[in-house]
Amino acid sequence: MTTFSLEQIKIVIERANIFLNSCKQSNGYSLTPNAEVTPFSNCFAIFLNYLINKNSSKKINFNAYGEILVSDLYEYKKNREKIVQLNNDKNFLQLLAFTLSALHLINATEKYTLKDIVSELIPEDIESFLYENKIYKGLATTGNVAMCSAIILIYANKFLNINCDDKLEKWIKTHLKYSNKYGLWLSLIHISEPTRPLYIS
Repeated sequence: MTTFSLEQIKIVIERANIFLNSCKQSNGYSLTPNAEVTPFSNCFAIFLNYLINKNSSKKINFNAYGEILVSDLYEYKKNREKIVQLNNDKNFLQLLAFTLSALHLINATEKYTLKDIVSELIPEDIESFLYENKIYKGLATTGNVAMCSAIILIYANKFLNINCDDKLEKWIKTHLKYSNKYGLWLSLIHISEPTRPLYIS
């Protein structure tokens, strides 16, 4: 098992901060210094900042980003719902999950609950929802849809006072039911398709 010295860790953190600062644009943060700012990249900047600077004086204050994150999410939602069904759209569900997490990290969850979006995405019947989206086959995107559906249920339970205990229990039972002989939950295998072992499919 590889171990790292405190000095090595400090160097990594220092380089990560340099990279993060190089991605700062006039309208937010980009994924790389020469890329455009996107709703996703703003979330990732918040994640990286929290990871490397949680207890540091170098921690960037992202409190003002709450409104930006929410505005970006609603704009993205408006565009995506014109062409896809949101409750099983990998792209939108991922951005929603990232936004919920980012808002939590900057202590903006109470101000921006996103209850209208989250509540409309809670499946009436989670078992049927997972089955209809073929999580038991481990197809591409099914893992993201299943994972995000769980995040939505957990968030609704914890922050919106919407009781989803029964749905969460059924979510877990459904995944256990379709785990393969290796004990893998098919819909949660996040390995790139070209390299994914055939037995997972």
